[in-house]
Amino acid sequence: MEIAYYFLTHNGTVSAALGPMSEVRKRKVETVQKIKSKLLEGEDLILTNRHLADSYHMINNTLELQIGNTRKVNDIYNQIKELDLHIQRKTHVLTKEAWQKGRNLLHEYNVTMYEELKTLLKSWESAEKIIDYLNRLNLGFLEKYKARNVVKQLQIMFNEQAKEKVNKSLEDFEKDFQGNFFTNQRGELNTEEYIQVTNRMMEEDYKRNLLRDCRNS
Repeated sequence: MEIAYYFLTHNGTVSAALGPMSEVRKRKVETVQKIKSKLLEGEDLILTNRHLADSYHMINNTLELQIGNTRKVNDIYNQIKELDLHIQRKTHVLTKEAWQKGRNLLHEYNVTMYEELKTLLKSWESAEKIIDYLNRLNLGFLEKYKARNVVKQLQIMFNEQAKEKVNKSLEDFEKDFQGNFFTNQRGELNTEEYIQVTNRMMEEDYKRNLLRDCRNS
């Protein structure tokens, strides 16, 4: 019965790698690096308003986080694929250890993306402040060109369609296995709280499925 549950949840882990995780992998590090590069080029213009210093650093840190997380998710994806191929082509057996490794990798992905989505939402106002400020500046030709480049790159990441997508993704991370929210407000949990809640959910799901299998046997 435990084996049946292991296979069921392991297949769910692989499905996550092929689905949501693959979407993150499509995000190009080069694209985020280009946004960061343009932001750095416009640093002198942005910081002519000293009140935007915190906003500037928040956006810069958010971009750094995305670059690091894109690489991290690629690594998690490759480890899950490698684990599944090892089971399918070599051992033909799903041990508890292999199952646990897959679950740990998926959990690491969930925590990574939850923190990123929260950080993105928190930085939205900062991006809007910078965009608004640069659009209102009375500049010469060269500086105006530089400001427009910064605004254009920031709007690639921080636009209304992107914000809706981030909110929707955050909702998905805050639902239990029955599709019910386990938070009252999106992004209200810190990392430790999120880990505790999701660990408890996984444990309860394991027990619930095991009990169901026992009754059906």
